Amino acid sequence: MATRIVIHHRVEQGDAWFEHFVREAGEEGNWQVERSPEDPDELIVTQHFSSRADAEAALSRQELAEALRSAGVGEDSVRVEILD
Repeated sequence: MATRIVIHHRVEQGDAWFEHFVREAGEEGNWQVERSPEDPDELIVTQHFSSRADAEAALSRQELAEALRSAGVGEDSVRVEILD
């Protein structure tokens, strides 16, 4: 069964964050970014995985926490959902 991670978070600068994200994640991938036109610094990132175990492994990577910090993500704003 396919699993997806949905990450809601706030960033310091949406445009700069998106450029950083594309550099790190690659232009093509199994992810989608959504932004509100009223508040472009409030983001939702969805990524698809082939299994829940793969999704959980991706979330547990130390590099993810470091990448979020370096991209200006407000740690207090992060909310993660794993959906099957």
